Amino acid sequence: MEIPLDAGRFAYGVSLGSVYVRYHDQAWPEPMDDLDAVLATPTLFVLAGATEAIRTKRWRKVGQVQLTDEERRLPPFCMRQDSPPYRCYIVEVGDWPTKRLATPEECEGLEEMAVYRPEHVERRLNEHFAKRSSRRPAS
Repeated sequence: MEIPLDAGRFAYGVSLGSVYVRYHDQAWPEPMDDLDAVLATPTLFVLAGATEAIRTKRWRKVGQVQLTDEERRLPPFCMRQDSPPYRCYIVEVGDWPTKRLATPEECEGLEEMAVYRPEHVERRLNEHFAKRSSRRPAS
């Protein structure tokens, strides 16, 4: 899916099935039709949500690609309690999600388990490509 960004740039995300989308670490100055070039760029992050953007035509569906099982595999996420006892968990999403207690250090650098609205994804992408951080630390 094609995500319009500030300054006339475009980013791309690939649905990993269900509600998860892998976003790529490249902002293009014009729309890309070369899906292989998009897929060759590194993954920036994987988030849940944003299917609303396709349903409402906010983001343009640009094609379909065949992903291997490895390419569809989801990274671990973290969950944390913002009230006492302030615990951190690592969530592995697979055929059957699992959650385990973890140290804050283990959660460092993991995406938080959350559902993102399209405008939140766009803000994160815009801030990333403008070299501003919008990511909430996981620890």
